[in-house]
Amino acid sequence: MARVVGGERGGRVLLNESFRYHHNRTARDKIYWKCWRPHCRAGLQTNVFDRQGDHNQAVLVLGASPHIHGEEGKFLDYSETLNRMRLQIRGDPTLPIRAVYDREVVGADARGVENVPAFHSVRSTLNRTRMQQIPPIPANFEEVLIEGVWATTQRESRFLLEQDNFWQYVMFATDQA
Repeated sequence: MARVVGGERGGRVLLNESFRYHHNRTARDKIYWKCWRPHCRAGLQTNVFDRQGDHNQAVLVLGASPHIHGEEGKFLDYSETLNRMRLQIRGDPTLPIRAVYDREVVGADARGVENVPAFHSVRSTLNRTRMQQIPPIPANFEEVLIEGVWATTQRESRFLLEQDNFWQYVMFATDQA
């Protein structure tokens, strides 16, 4: 069963039978994929679907050519473990990266995954993922705009009482007395 997952650089990657494919081109009725290894000329054709959308879409393999290398089971375990860590960071960017890593290592042991990435090899990737979720630091006080999840408590109640950039103050308070 073919499925689409997130790649290392934020794009989408197709996984099919322990092989990894990158998007090559899209025709009217097919999507053409090629093996991610530069020296391998293996290709795959699938039905047309939204590559950026839901991960649980029906992907039908219409044709495939043979690879010149072995299966990549270890790499796929590594990639899926890293994607799970990224999803946790995107869900809550305030979590410590080491805690997310440790939780995933324990979960990987329970699932029987043998090839877990070392912390030093995923730390910068997880930091970049976190920084994409956190707003940039403003250059001056006029650029400060607190909104969305940053203006509410963890229980979704209002926390930002007032913000005045002209007088340069921000007041936080809850509605409870």
